[in-house]
Amino acid sequence: MKISILIIISTTEDKLLKYDDIKCPALEFPPSLLHHKAQSIHIKGKSVEWYRPVTLVELVSLKNQHPTAKIVSGNTMMQIDRKFKNKNYPILIGVSHIQELNTMKKLENGMIIGAGITIAKVKEYLKLWLKTLSTHQISTCHALLNQLNSFGSEQIRNVATIG
Repeated sequence: MKISILIIISTTEDKLLKYDDIKCPALEFPPSLLHHKAQSIHIKGKSVEWYRPVTLVELVSLKNQHPTAKIVSGNTMMQIDRKFKNKNYPILIGVSHIQELNTMKKLENGMIIGAGITIAKVKEYLKLWLKTLSTHQISTCHALLNQLNSFGSEQIRNVATIG
């Protein structure tokens, strides 16, 4: 008696290939949102308050009003703190919309990296700058790029910040 076994491996790709000939319309980013200006936010829940300042002055003021508030940027460590370190933060201040913390500048003898800039953005800037740097600066950029590749997955690097 001969037994035949048929193994079928299903992948996402084989499911997507069925739709290969279907044309999806291109979606345009809403023009009204192109010039959206971020505003400060305060959300008060039962056990947590969330602030999102948009200026350094506002951040300093909030931190003075709430000295024990947790400053979050990227927020990738919050669940680890809550789940494994049993920490709760009743007041959170998100700094993602403060321009000064989200910039990166190349200087003649170094660089300025804002604490709120994502790891992915830092990598993007470094790769762009590689074309215009001296030999010493190039080796420093490569060292930074190698180090940054060791932090989390790409999804995490898209939200995790230097700060």
